[in-house]
Amino acid sequence: MNTLKTIYLRCILAVGAMMLFAAPTSAQNILELVSQAEQGDAQAQYQLGRYYYSGQGVTQSYDRAVAWWQKAALQGVADAQCNLGVCYKFGRGVAQDYAEAAKWYRMAAEQGSAKGQYNLGLCYYAGNGVEQSNAEAAKYWELAAVQGIAEAQHNLALCYSNGAGVEKNDGVAFTWYGKAAEQGHMDAQYSYALCYADGRGVAQDYAEAAKWYLKAAEQGHLEAQYAIGRLYDCGDGVAQNYAEAVKWYSFAATRGHKGAQYDLALCYDNGYGVATDEFEAFQLYKLAAEQGHLDAMYNLGHCYYYGTGVKQNEAEAIRLWRKAAKQGLASAQFNLGVCCSNGSGVVMDNIEAVKWYRMAAEQGHAMAQYNLAMCYGAGLGVAESYEEAVVWLRKAAAQGMQQAIDMLANLGETM
Repeated sequence: MNTLKTIYLRCILAVGAMMLFAAPTSAQNILELVSQAEQGDAQAQYQLGRYYYSGQGVTQSYDRAVAWWQKAALQGVADAQCNLGVCYKFGRGVAQDYAEAAKWYRMAAEQGSAKGQYNLGLCYYAGNGVEQSNAEAAKYWELAAVQGIAEAQHNLALCYSNGAGVEKNDGVAFTWYGKAAEQGHMDAQYSYALCYADGRGVAQDYAEAAKWYLKAAEQGHLEAQYAIGRLYDCGDGVAQNYAEAVKWYSFAATRGHKGAQYDLALCYDNGYGVATDEFEAFQLYKLAAEQGHLDAMYNLGHCYYYGTGVKQNEAEAIRLWRKAAKQGLASAQFNLGVCCSNGSGVVMDNIEAVKWYRMAAEQGHAMAQYNLAMCYGAGLGVAESYEEAVVWLRKAAAQGMQQAIDMLANLGETM
């Protein structure tokens, strides 16, 4: 199974190499180039193919581009071979044929064409026209990476990061991410920042992480926009700046990032970097909750339960908390326990309350541990047990819950 999920899969067309002819400025220039090409000049054939492919100075035609590149490719022009491979891969001017694409990429790669090497690596990675092989993909990407192809450097870094086709090595991955990042590769900049943030392959350094997140964010990288917002929010690697956090959260939230929607909602809820706005907070919690964000689901439940930013609706609050609770959110489990204990929005049911308290308590929720202890102490929804009550009081007290500490003291029990 191929495990790399963020590999850079765009084929590279060799349209910027071997600029031996100036851009055509007149029909006369084109006629002269056609004459040279028809006389067998390989570079003229290659250049003419470029013009037809892009429609530069001539009527755009993939068919004619392919025809001229085939002539140049057969004469050994590596960039023509590479470009012919791209045409076969996408079916431009020829019927789509992955095997033919791989054949031409290989011919270019064997001549040392970095673009051909990179594209052949993509074929091996995807199993297009060749037998799938991460090892072969990594081999050709390394050849291209050494020649400075940023996309190859990024993909090779992913191979080392994931141990795909090569032995996992975070230090080597970090190095290749850096080389691609320095060339402005957006995804590499984000991954490079992650390395600094997580201390993978390099000493942890939030200031460097912030620097590279910002570079990627300014290029429009969604996760980087959210990440730099988080750093400004928390003051990690940068001076804490809620206004900057709101700015970057807003960019990411508008593009549908559920984490950014949730954190931006918190800003509106608490007036961090923006004027408090309960309705805006509610709307953002709703957007994030609809994407499955559990904490947003929980907070949205609060909005409905207390009527903040929306008309009060206990039934909807219970529905949201139950949905989050079933997915393991301890705070939602605790709230359901309280509602079942008090009959708030549901029929009072101590047995059901104990069930939810226990789920939250076993995840370390201190208030749930305390309430579960109270249930055992009073025999509410569970058989009365002093011993079990003390067990759960001690768990809550160990987390610093003052009520549990005081209760143990009143009972003459140690923590």
